[in-house]
Amino acid sequence: MTQHGFMIAIGGLSGSGKSTLAGRLAADTGAVWLRSDSIRKELWGVDPLTKLPPEAYSRDFSTKTYDTLASRMEDALRAGRVVIVDMSFAKPVERASFADRAAACGAGFHGIWLDAASDTLKTRVDARVGDVSDADSKIVTMQLGFDLGDIEWSRINTDRPADSVYRLACALLGVQGPLRAPQPKP
Repeated sequence: MTQHGFMIAIGGLSGSGKSTLAGRLAADTGAVWLRSDSIRKELWGVDPLTKLPPEAYSRDFSTKTYDTLASRMEDALRAGRVVIVDMSFAKPVERASFADRAAACGAGFHGIWLDAASDTLKTRVDARVGDVSDADSKIVTMQLGFDLGDIEWSRINTDRPADSVYRLACALLGVQGPLRAPQPKP
């Protein structure tokens, strides 16, 4: 019997709370958590808390990072796992590509986009200490100028306490305990 996994994509600009939500969902449910910031640093060959040079954010290295993340996601989905992908998903093509790759694995998909006020985003990234992300308020300012295209995912405004964001995400996902990929009926 073939197992089918389930992918939860959590996107948003830097400081929107992606990793806070993804980490809590993964810890509480047993889902596999794939964080683009961590994979980028792993591929660069540095400790997760080491700040990367600008070259690590080039188009080519970003493609390598996202391809590695997608490959790991596909492996986990084919094994019947629930996978949380934590990355900005700022480009419509990225959102579509990951959803398509999940579907090609026979997996379900739910995308959640996190929004917050620009001041909130900047305050959060500048307050980070000991975080894998290298983003600062300059990066947020740059991201605020991106053309994000149409975002057809579920949206949560994160200008609220993290517990409230978590409860809203769980309600959207129908989560009340460990996440399990739906199994085909015999």
